[in-house]
Parts: sequence; C-alpha cells; structure tokens
Amino acid sequence: MPTWLCALGLALGTTLPALGGDLVLEGATAFREGKWRIMPRPPISIRGIAGQPKGGIFVFGGNGRQVAWLRTYDRTDWKQLPQAPIAIEGMSGPPTYGALAFGGRRVAYLLDVGRPAWNVLPPAPFAIRDMAGDAKRGPVVLSRDGRQIAYLYLPKKGQGWQVYQTPFPAQHIAGEIKHGVTIAGGRRLARMTRIIGGGTWSNAPAAPAPVVDLAGGQQHGAALLLANGQVVFDPAYQGRWSQLPGLHSRPRMICGEGKNGFIVLGERASAPPPPPPPPPPPPADTTRPVVEILSPRPGLVRANTVRVQVRARDDRGVAGVRINGVNARPDRRGIWSAVVRLQPGSNRIVVQAWDAAGNRAQSLVQLHADWQPPRIVAADARATVTVRGRVDDPSAKVTIDGVAVRLARDGSFVVQLPAPETGFVTLVAIDGAGNRSVQRIPVH
Repeated sequence: MPTWLCALGLALGTTLPALGGDLVLEGATAFREGKWRIMPRPPISIRGIAGQPKGGIFVFGGNGRQVAWLRTYDRTDWKQLPQAPIAIEGMSGPPTYGALAFGGRRVAYLLDVGRPAWNVLPPAPFAIRDMAGDAKRGPVVLSRDGRQIAYLYLPKKGQGWQVYQTPFPAQHIAGEIKHGVTIAGGRRLARMTRIIGGGTWSNAPAAPAPVVDLAGGQQHGAALLLANGQVVFDPAYQGRWSQLPGLHSRPRMICGEGKNGFIVLGERASAPPPPPPPPPPPPADTTRPVVEILSPRPGLVRANTVRVQVRARDDRGVAGVRINGVNARPDRRGIWSAVVRLQPGSNRIVVQAWDAAGNRAQSLVQLHADWQPPRIVAADARATVTVRGRVDDPSAKVTIDGVAVRLARDGSFVVQLPAPETGFVTLVAIDGAGNRSVQRIPVH
C-alpha cells in the first residue's frame, strides 16, 4: 500500500479568505517538471481540499456539511457524498481510503465513498486545529493551541485516543499513522516517524519562509506553501527546498504527497471590470463674461497715452482680455490693464473679454485727447513809425524807403511805416522836370 499524506486545507475552522479572482484546482503527478493540469470546477463552493491526484480529491464547503469528490485528478465527473453529521472544518485522506472530517472536537469518517455511510468517533481530547491520516487506519489531530497531537487507531478504536506533546506550538500537521507525521509552526518543522507506541520527535531542516500549508509523506518528502506565495518541495527532508514551477494560479492551499503528486487550490486573477463610463459632459457654456471699465472715465484726457483698467468676471473663468487690440494682463486682484496710445481729438476705447467656450463681451469708453497748448501766430512783430512832412511841389513824386507816398493838395503827407532797423528813413522827391531831392531823417 503506498504511503501518502494530505494536509488539511484550512486549519482552525476558518473560512477561505476573500479572494480577488477565480478559484482554480490544479493537479500534477509530474509537479517537479511543472506539468500542472487545471481541474474541472466542483459542484459546490470550496472551503477546503484533501486528497492527492492518483487517489482522488475531496472538496468541502457549500453549506458547511457538503463534500464532493473526484476519483482522479484527470476526470471530470464530480460526485457528492451525503451531508456530513458535523459542520466540517477540515478533511484528510484521499477517496481511495474513505474520508475523514472534523469540526470542533468531533471526527466523522466513512470507509467507502461508493457506499457512503458516515460514522462519528468519540470526541477528541481537545479542540482540533488540523488533522492528518485516513479512514483506514485513523486520524491524527493537532490541538487548537498546537501543543499536542492525538491519534485514534481505527482497527483498535476501543483503545481510545492517545496523546503526545509537541516540541513547539505547531499550526499544521500532515502524514498518517503507519509512516508518521510532520508538524510545522512558523519556519520550524518536526517529524515523528513512529506513531503507535512511539512519541519521539526529531527536528527537520527549517523552512525557507513561514509555512502557510503543509503536505507530504514521511517516505516521499514534504511540500510547503509559504507565506511568500511559493510552493517548495524537499524529497528527503534535507533542507534542499526547490520551488515547484508551472502553476497557473496563486496558491492558497496544498494537499497530496511526493509519490502520487499534489493538488493546489489557487486564485487566478479574473478579468478586470470594465472602466466606469465617463461622467456626462458639463452643460454647454453660453454665458458671456461681464466687463466693467474701471478707468479712465469718459471725457477729456490731457495725455497721448492712457492706462485702461478693466474688471472682467465669468462663472467659469475669463480666458483673455484685449484693449484696443492690445492683450491685457491681470494683476493679483484680477484687474486687467493695458496702455493705449491716443490720437489728438476723439478716441474710442474698445475692451473685449472672452471665456474658454469662446463667449465674448465688449465694453466701450469715449475719450477726447488734448495735450497741446494753443499756438500764437503773429503776422509782423516789428514796431511802426509815423513820418509826417510837406513838399512844396504837390505834383512831385515822393518815396520813403522806396515806398510811394500819396501827397495832399498842399503837398503834405502822413505815412506809417515799420520801424527801420537802421533808425533812419530816406525820403526822395522828384518833380516833373526830373529834379531829385533826397533827405535822410532819423526816427524814434
């Protein structure tokens, strides 16, 4: 009869942690080559597993008393057992050798899955944390505090439960009565090769990381599910742990043994949910900004340039302001300004503001620019002099500085002339005979 060992899927009766993907059962007899087979989904929800690829697999869960089994890992025809007489916290044994289940201090078993009939053993001496063994020879249970194990040899079950102390607080147990058991706690491992009439522990090499689940047999080595998510195997308990390759999922539980292979319950990431639909677009912005010209006020400006200051508001923000074609800039107070050059006379200042949606608003101010003083234009700025005189021949022609003078009947004349720069004027009189008289007269 081949020796085998199956670790309990869940210790302490805890439920399977919430997982983010699909649960996957994987089995392999050539596990060191990474040749894992995805197994069909069982007809009940999974809380824990037991068994091994060649001898068959148990899954338990559903309403807490349901068990489904598969004769070998490469089959698809799951079958269900009658509901167990106890609320199941864990199982042990492949279907080839019947079934063992525990809950609290109670252990139930059946010898033939083809003709299933559950039986209940006398209560264990303590609350059970984990269990190993099979229905042919009997269970080996680990106490809730991890400090004791007990076995009940079914061929002589009348002898009752036999109790041994553990060398350290253990969390997991694997193995069976005939060839012994292994316990694990943290990274520590210990073995008891002789159960009946024995009770002697020997330390095994430490695990490379804290142990989450344990499977294996004394004859064919142990497999460990580690806290870092790796599954490692040592065929001879020599501390030569090698990682098992090729798994299709993230391992959560393991059962089986080195000769007949292992079963892994893992989590395979499900497809991410589709992204949520985008939020509806905001309503269209059709509101124009509000523009207020703060300075200058309409009217007279005595300069050729002016700084125009504007307050522009919009419920979704002002994108820009332009003043007479000049891009304005806002200050810390949100006042937009720009310097505008003016033309003499009438000037119209146009302010435009717009938002991101392109809505535009406009405001105007009318200015009159006058920064130049009046101009005075003089026709002649020189002083004038008045020249009075008399010529004894009224028919004579008289000129003063070349300007002809009109004589009165008696030969007198009065002439107003620009003051000469020399301070003298020259009078010339010529009679009809051509006689010429010249006189130079000072003027004041």
